[in-house]
Amino acid sequence: MDLLEAIRVNLLSPAVLFFALGVVAALVKSDLRIPEALYLALTIYLLTAIGFKGGVAIAAAGWGRCGGRRWPPRCWEASFPSGPIRCCGTWAVWRPWTPRHWQPITGR
Repeated sequence: MDLLEAIRVNLLSPAVLFFALGVVAALVKSDLRIPEALYLALTIYLLTAIGFKGGVAIAAAGWGRCGGRRWPPRCWEASFPSGPIRCCGTWAVWRPWTPRHWQPITGR
């Protein structure tokens, strides 16, 4: 795969296209409203596309390239416990700046 083909494949991935749609909608100050059913379908499609892309990348790399051992790979050993640690650390750092009356924005 040459460089131009790799750029084309990556720029036409669903995640990049959805990001570009959001940027364009924000730049033109659009009041972009998506029906609830379509919103749910697009969300499922986007998450599935991201998951499949990651799965294909792992399958192409092979388990053995993830740290030298067959099972469990070292990168999984390091990334699994670091996820909750990073999450809790981020929460602890940003908690003082989060207003106590904070409510999630639902967009309705």
